[in-house]
Amino acid sequence: MSPRSPPLGRRDVLRTTGAAALAGLSGCLGRSDPPTAWSPNSQSWPLEGYDTRNTRRNVHASPPRDPVVEWRVTDSTAEFETLVVADDAVFVGGTSVRAYETDEGLRWKRDRGADAIGFFEGTLYVADNTDGVAALSPEDGSAAWVADFDIRPYGILPTTDRLFVALHNRLVCLDAETGETRWSQWGTNGVGPTGFALGDALYTVQTDSAARRRPRGFVERLRDEPPSAEWNTTRGMEFPHAPTVGEEALFVPDEAFGSDTSGGVTAVDVVDGTVRWNRELGGDAHAPALTDDTVVAGVHRPGGAYELVALDRRDGVVRWRSEQTHWVGSVAVTADRIVAAGGAVDGGLGGAVSAYGFDGSHEWTVETADDVTAVVPVGNRIYASSRAGEVVALGDR
Repeated sequence: MSPRSPPLGRRDVLRTTGAAALAGLSGCLGRSDPPTAWSPNSQSWPLEGYDTRNTRRNVHASPPRDPVVEWRVTDSTAEFETLVVADDAVFVGGTSVRAYETDEGLRWKRDRGADAIGFFEGTLYVADNTDGVAALSPEDGSAAWVADFDIRPYGILPTTDRLFVALHNRLVCLDAETGETRWSQWGTNGVGPTGFALGDALYTVQTDSAARRRPRGFVERLRDEPPSAEWNTTRGMEFPHAPTVGEEALFVPDEAFGSDTSGGVTAVDVVDGTVRWNRELGGDAHAPALTDDTVVAGVHRPGGAYELVALDRRDGVVRWRSEQTHWVGSVAVTADRIVAAGGAVDGGLGGAVSAYGFDGSHEWTVETADDVTAVVPVGNRIYASSRAGEVVALGDR
């Protein structure tokens, strides 16, 4: 007969119960929770950067070669800052949120601000520094939930079960179904813009740094902690904006590399975080978009000079520069062309949407009533929004 086991003491019971509870909770949560990247369908531009990688490249689009305004709506009481296309609708945000049918006609309007906007799996997500973050129905604009934040948003990135929100000097992850905060992280290197991108991993930028994040483990989720950094790179960065993920590198636009005259783009290896190249462009760099072999960005140089610049993805060498009569704040790439848009210099009125070949050759320009804040190629059209409360759909003549 085998010897009888001694009775369990109180500490043994607590230890066993606690271990069982942790094991059960760990089983429910899993070992890690990596966010899932996704690709837009061919007839949409659902995020401000097009996809979760912020490539601003829709190879399914064939923008017009001889453009004509197919439809235009204008509301002088509104200023629009951002635009996405999904669910057969054009969603615009700014001083209010509007949904227009892609064939014209107002679907709905909501009197709430939206400086950042994104669409995923039947939900329109919007963010504003006074009205917070909200999940809206694309059918009627009704809110499923609202999360209160009173700080400037730079962008939002929805994925399967969570919503990443880039706020001024703060990174936030919300539950996509409830709006509850999963984790939040304040910047430690000063005040400035932040940004997210999602490819093979989650990438973030904050003042002075870019990072590749590990999936959160069991303990981090239990404590509502942000994901730790697999690598963190600070070289050559001062005020970076939302990065763009390529297969080989993370391309980070920056307002300045230590001075007002030395902004540009930095390429960071996605595997180990080493800086592949750092290209000073002589001023602020905005909205980088990817072709197969170049990074194309708008640049504002001191003294009021504006350029569209293409850099070689391998080494950052300037392939071409195109001087602009307008500043460039929005860039998009299709299968065979580059579309750039912006506004008048010196505070004047009037904006423009222009198309270029991959060699930098100018094809056409269409002027608008005010600064163009977003340009989106979908199908055979180009949609654009302006600060004059204007939404324009360009098609072939």
